[in-house]
Amino acid sequence: MINASSPVRKIRGRLELVSSAVGKRTHRYVVVSVVCRGDDGEVTFDAYLTKQSGTWLLDAPTY
Repeated sequence: MINASSPVRKIRGRLELVSSAVGKRTHRYVVVSVVCRGDDGEVTFDAYLTKQSGTWLLDAPTY
C-alpha cells in the first residue's frame, strides 16, 4: 500500500528517487518514507513493505 501526497493518477513518466528512510518497523511491516521527483514535481509517500521468501513486496497495512 502506498499513501501518497498527490493523486497517483497524475504521476506520469519516470520517477527519480530523491530520498528514502525507514520510518517504522513492526512485526509484519517495514514502513519506508520515500520522496521522488517526476515531471510534475515531487511526490512523498509511505510504502509498506513485507518480506516473503527473501523478496521485499509492497503490502497493505491491516488495522
